[in-house]
Amino acid sequence: HFVSRRLCSMPPPGVRPPGSTLAGMAVVPARVTVQTIAGDVLELDLPPHLTVLSLKRRIEEHWHIPPECQKLVYEAALLSDDDTLAAPRPGGDTPFLVALVVSRHEEYDRLRSDDALTRAAALGAIGRLAGRDREGAVAAAAQHLQDPASIVRAVAEQVLTQVAERGDEVAIAEVSAGLEHEDPHVRAAAVRALTQVAEKGDMRAIAAVCAHLRNPRASVRETALSALGEVTERGDEFAFDAVSDLLEHPDEDVHLAGLQALAVVADEGDGRALEIIGRHLEHGDAPLREAAVWVLADLAEPGCKRTIAMLVACLGDSDPKVSRAAVEVFEQLADRGDDYALEVVTSRLNEPSPDVGLAALQALAAVAEEGDWRALEAARLQLQRPEDEVRRAALQVLGQVAERGDMRAIEAALAHLGDPSSEVREEAVRALQKTARGSGHVEAELRARVAECSHGGAADIGQIAALHALVKISRPGNDAVIALTAALLDHPDPTLGLASMQALAWAAGEWAHPGALAAVAARLEDACPLRRQSAVQALAALVEAGDEGAIQGAAQRLGHPVAGVRQSAAQLLLHVSKGHKRAVVHIGECLEHPDWHVRRDAIRTLVQVVERGDEDALAVVRARLDHPSASVRSAAEEAVKWVETGGEGMCWL
Repeated sequence: HFVSRRLCSMPPPGVRPPGSTLAGMAVVPARVTVQTIAGDVLELDLPPHLTVLSLKRRIEEHWHIPPECQKLVYEAALLSDDDTLAAPRPGGDTPFLVALVVSRHEEYDRLRSDDALTRAAALGAIGRLAGRDREGAVAAAAQHLQDPASIVRAVAEQVLTQVAERGDEVAIAEVSAGLEHEDPHVRAAAVRALTQVAEKGDMRAIAAVCAHLRNPRASVRETALSALGEVTERGDEFAFDAVSDLLEHPDEDVHLAGLQALAVVADEGDGRALEIIGRHLEHGDAPLREAAVWVLADLAEPGCKRTIAMLVACLGDSDPKVSRAAVEVFEQLADRGDDYALEVVTSRLNEPSPDVGLAALQALAAVAEEGDWRALEAARLQLQRPEDEVRRAALQVLGQVAERGDMRAIEAALAHLGDPSSEVREEAVRALQKTARGSGHVEAELRARVAECSHGGAADIGQIAALHALVKISRPGNDAVIALTAALLDHPDPTLGLASMQALAWAAGEWAHPGALAAVAARLEDACPLRRQSAVQALAALVEAGDEGAIQGAAQRLGHPVAGVRQSAAQLLLHVSKGHKRAVVHIGECLEHPDWHVRRDAIRTLVQVVERGDEDALAVVRARLDHPSASVRSAAEEAVKWVETGGEGMCWL
């Protein structure tokens, strides 16, 4: 019989209870018939002593009813999950008849629990019962997309995916409500769920999303814009009309959202959309003009003359954000070498506004092919402009467009090595690096300019720029150029001394020239503090890049007898990346130096170039705890302490 511990009375002493192991009896399966109120019948052959919970799980396998929603009744008694099925009497073949009542009310009650796991489990159970109450399951899942717990929202999305029918009006309305929730995670869940319940092109879904584009909160409008792309196809007429209505809205933010939505719903090259964009490019509000430019990037066909003309007209916009956007979109849409694009861009170079000229030059660099004489001539003429930024942009065009050896570009760059603007001079050097590398003629010209510096006196800005250009256009490993540059290290003009160090440091990094590196590193020991500081500035980029030679050269000078040299070396090592292993090893070697000043400086430097508790640094230091010298062991102990604490409380005097 079905025996419930809850229903059985205690047996007399010495009498075996019915549910216990039946000694001496054959164990046979128990036959159970489960019948629902609706008359559905399920017959099962089950092993004896099976719990009611196990029976419920077998029922779930056949009827997909979660155990939590099953109420089993036997002989008018409600069975609990831990009740057991006892073996039948010998010879008995009458099945146990169990009534099944499906109850969802408890699961809906559990949805109100304060515990997120309980709510998630209840929602999952309701989802598995959706065949009996699909509308209730959809509504519950849609509502719990707004649950504060991510695990519940995840189950809600899963339930909607499994049970909601695409186009379900109730589901679309419920899910769309989550688009305006204050929590961005809830809004994101609503967007994902909307793609499950709405077919692309569903007018109700599109209308619901577009309604949220009118929301006063920017975050809600952004979410709605994202959702719009999920529920509509490009070219959908209903969506186009719905978005067009927003363009007449008096609120500028809603108007802007409608313009951005146009990029989602309109087809590429749609004439109506381009007409709308054209009107907005002339709008009085700069944010709308800028948005129109970016929408143009999404909708315009590459190389379209109409689009190119619209963008070029924006190069002179009074708002720099609009003109910068126009340049960027122009770069995306204009084909390189396009004659029409080149013509309309160069036509804007002659306008008096420097902002227009600058934007036009940037666009020119994007559209001109290498060696295009029209672009080169147009850029060269702009070098006569008084505005620094325009001259710099013109040199940039020359460097990008001119072919190597183009003498017109080279002469223009040489002429601007003495420009009063440092940015223009730097751009001239870069242009020469591109167009004149390996040119013996240009190298001779630059060497002649640099040689004038050796006569003494202050160097002018043109000579310093010529020095940088000379090193950068020379063939890698040109010892003659290195020697000429190194000879200027002791020039009385400190500006030229620093320039020569920077040029040599560049050669050391780009060419891996050991002589150039040695010449600069030696200046870390210079008696003049200004030259030592210049050496630190020149080598800093190499140390930051992890150049082994530069790091080793600095670390070796931590043991120098002159305190100023040690300070310069330590200052340079501070540019190394945190925890650089080779730097740590080199600094650790200084802990064995006989001078306690050196050991102290090494500890201070080590603490600053590693993170607190750095394992590599601790290993290097601990290796010296057994050193034969007591002073080294003492330094190692100090170093261990300060590395472990990150230097907290350390005296830096």
